[in-house]
Amino acid sequence: MDTLKQKKCGTLQDVLGVLVPYERDDQFNILKVSIACAGEREIVIENLSQHANLLELLREPVLLKGFISSDGTTETINVKKVIPFVKSDFFNSRNTI
Repeated sequence: MDTLKQKKCGTLQDVLGVLVPYERDDQFNILKVSIACAGEREIVIENLSQHANLLELLREPVLLKGFISSDGTTETINVKKVIPFVKSDFFNSRNTI
């Protein structure tokens, strides 16, 4: 394993973004979720089954703390902590004007 990958996997990182569906089945059930970050960076959540509450936070801004790894094409995060933003008029994506 190269040094950069070891460093990424070995340190707890904060990732700020919006949770979005990443993969669906034939019935459009969500199988995977990712966090869309600044700069068009997208990180797939690898342990969604341990954090099923993330499905309730889809399209909402969150801060994830976890270990990030990459296979060269896809980044994944092993989430250790989820910090949702407080609902407000500014961040509530479900309100329409």
